[in-house]
Amino acid sequence: MFVLYNENTRFPVKIWLEDESRLEANCLEQAYHLSQLPFLHKWVCLMPDTHAGKGMPIGGVIAATAPSHPQPTPFHKPHTSA
Repeated sequence: MFVLYNENTRFPVKIWLEDESRLEANCLEQAYHLSQLPFLHKWVCLMPDTHAGKGMPIGGVIAATAPSHPQPTPFHKPHTSA
């Protein structure tokens, strides 16, 4: 496990891999974006199986300081009352 905390991060990114060479560049970029979120609590975590996802790394874990709302996806259908 190692920690990235540099000019690209607002909060530390804890990564459960041996070193940065085992991390996909796209996944790292997504982690950097997550670390900039204003409601993040303490850090971003990337598990050993992490890889790039759609907006957030698969195998990425964050804690929020406030309740979060699900992000709509192309398959999300808003609830309508009849």
